[in-house]
Amino acid sequence: AGLPRSERRRVASVGAAIMALAARSLGGMGAAREPWATAGEAPPVITKVRRRVSRNQDRHSKLQAQHKATLPGLAPFLADAGLPGLAEHAQAWCDRVGAEDAIDVAFIVDEFADGLQLGLLERSRLRRAAKGLRRLAREFARLRQ
Repeated sequence: AGLPRSERRRVASVGAAIMALAARSLGGMGAAREPWATAGEAPPVITKVRRRVSRNQDRHSKLQAQHKATLPGLAPFLADAGLPGLAEHAQAWCDRVGAEDAIDVAFIVDEFADGLQLGLLERSRLRRAAKGLRRLAREFARLRQ
């Protein structure tokens, strides 16, 4: 009772840690208070943290895979054409054909439209967007020389 409040808290937490270690090493003594001590499992708080970490790692790996799989420039190209909903099918087609970026797609726009089975209106939108992208690619190549 003569210790300051902060010291009492520290002593209490150290005492609790010592009791938990003793309960684990003795096996049966702490079993009623701490069911994880004898079962070989982590305390509930640690288990929650592990679940949260693994969930975040799963999300991170999915995002990395999604980022790696996205063809550079494909999403803006499809958005310019008014076809942002076709991104997944377009990506699959590009993977099959081996296109490296949206400029490759712009130069084979008719095959791309055939592969996605687009209608006349979608094809004309895609051709218009491809024409603009091809113009930009040529201008960029000219400026690089």
